[in-house]
Amino acid sequence: MGAFQAYRLFLLCLPSAGVSFVLVVFAFCLAFPIRMLADTFRRSWGEEFIHHER
Repeated sequence: MGAFQAYRLFLLCLPSAGVSFVLVVFAFCLAFPIRMLADTFRRSWGEEFIHHER
């Protein structure tokens, strides 16, 4: 019975833990390409800006 209650508790806690884990993974997967995009975008914009300044 203890194992069954532990399993039920595990199932109750699983959705919140799974959701937080998915959110962390999703945020990480989103942040990496966005940061790379922003970096290349900023670099190209910086070069454009420098060329316009001179």
